[in-house]
Amino acid sequence: MPIAPLPASTQSVHLNGVDILLTDVVVPDDGPYSVGWAVAVISTDEGLRFAKCGAEVGDYPFQFVGFLGQTADPGAQAKVITGRGSKVTPTVEGGDDLVPNTSVYLSATPGEVTQTAPAGVGVANLRVGQAISTTVMLLTTDALYQFGG
Repeated sequence: MPIAPLPASTQSVHLNGVDILLTDVVVPDDGPYSVGWAVAVISTDEGLRFAKCGAEVGDYPFQFVGFLGQTADPGAQAKVITGRGSKVTPTVEGGDDLVPNTSVYLSATPGEVTQTAPAGVGVANLRVGQAISTTVMLLTTDALYQFGG
């Protein structure tokens, strides 16, 4: 039995319990969006759109849904890795390697992750997983926020 529940929306396609293709969400005009980016889903006048997700409040940390599983051009749909326990190769701030067995957080750089917990006014400290190698993390979607201030 999969850990992640099947999507309830008729606008979703179940791929394998941890990867979801959101058929009504597309990459905005500022694309293309790269594989491994942390993303949020936001509602705009044009419909649902992906947004690069970061720790600062204006970068949609509370709308974080997961990581892109493929590179996608503007207007395209994209697979999102969103299930708890999924292995993800995220985009790491500064191109650094991950340190295995340590926590991974949304970075202040939208779309990226860091292993230094963000802090400060207007910054959300969102743990998104744990590194299991220098390039791969396990996604934990049970979001725990600590709002800086």
